[in-house]
Amino acid sequence: MRKQFIKSTFILLIGGCITKFLGMFIKILMSRRLGLDGISLYMLVLPTFSLFMSLGQAGVPLSLSRMVATNKKKNKNLFFTITSFILLYNFLLFFIILFLAPFFSKHLLHNPDTYYPLLAIAIVIPFTTLSSIFRSYFIGKERMFPSVLSNILENSLRLGFLLFVIPHLMQYSTVIVVVSFLLFNIVSELSSTFLLLLFLPKKIDFSNTSFHFSYLKEVLFLSLPNISGTLLGNLTYFLEPILYTSILLSLGASKSLILQDYGVLTGYVFPLYFLPTFFTYAFVQSILSYETREYELGRKENLKKIFFLELFGFFVFSLCFCICFLLFGERLLFFLYHSTQGYSYLKILAPFSFFYYSQSIFSYFFLAIGKTKEIFYASFFSSLVRILSLILYLFLGFGIYGLLFSFLTNILFLFFFQFFRIRRYFS
Repeated sequence: MRKQFIKSTFILLIGGCITKFLGMFIKILMSRRLGLDGISLYMLVLPTFSLFMSLGQAGVPLSLSRMVATNKKKNKNLFFTITSFILLYNFLLFFIILFLAPFFSKHLLHNPDTYYPLLAIAIVIPFTTLSSIFRSYFIGKERMFPSVLSNILENSLRLGFLLFVIPHLMQYSTVIVVVSFLLFNIVSELSSTFLLLLFLPKKIDFSNTSFHFSYLKEVLFLSLPNISGTLLGNLTYFLEPILYTSILLSLGASKSLILQDYGVLTGYVFPLYFLPTFFTYAFVQSILSYETREYELGRKENLKKIFFLELFGFFVFSLCFCICFLLFGERLLFFLYHSTQGYSYLKILAPFSFFYYSQSIFSYFFLAIGKTKEIFYASFFSSLVRILSLILYLFLGFGIYGLLFSFLTNILFLFFFQFFRIRRYFS
């Protein structure tokens, strides 16, 4: 068991490293090719993409991984039930996004250029959901290599698209380039899904496959509290650019300056700051099935040791990146984007690295012990804190720093809220 855990963790760490660096390189290329105006447009629609992606997946992938890990169901029928339900649900969601796109672009995002990117998002969502379902099955079976390989394939295809296709589209408008990049997700996600199919057992008898409402009910019972929390987080992320632009425009700020500052923070600084999370999520994802088994066997003391060892390891990990950002942040920004804009933001974020990077420990631990309601409570209260603090900071005249301070307020609140909830579980 221990050898399998070490092997799974190693595969996810290496694969996660490759995937995140490919993703980072993709963002760097986009920033350089599109410029600040183009990346600002992309980052403006990205929260909407994240929101509808969460709606499309409905929290099912994580729940499916957990059910497959416990090995209490017939995986063939379980997988068929979940896939059938999620495809039908995504088909309905597609038309909802098409209907809402004009309202979102005109009245919420205050930018008509976002209309066609929103239409592209509606088309892409079902394909991203399908690939995530397949990937979650392999994670539940502790077969990390297919999942990692599919992620690498996706990002490699996107990188190739940026290198060889986007240059030919640059003669057209920024909107066309952004829409093309979003739509290419269909190709990358389908390629990922077909690759995962190759790793399924060769001899599977689908003759007795049937839809089980009991399986669907159990998956939704696990996923709904989790998706509720995830949706709250993504809804907050979705509302941020809307509140940010609306409030600052009402206070008389320049629209071009608003979008430029937003592009620097969300397009330059945040991607660099979030980069180390490929280690954190790879680790906690690989340990999920192990924690689940320890919980099923009633080994509470083992779970406690695992949890606090994770926290200590993440503290050392975060401290290294904090020092790196403080000492070399300006050089990193210039190396990545040929610009040092945003270094002042990065210096503020760096000391709080541990509180952000350790977030994944809590959510996956709650999932492992079946306390998915705790994920919802944490997301609900932290979302309120983030939105209310953002509104307060903006009306106090902090401008773009209001968005930055609301992010920090949220991660501090979320860390201590979840930490004390887990301490109460162990007491």
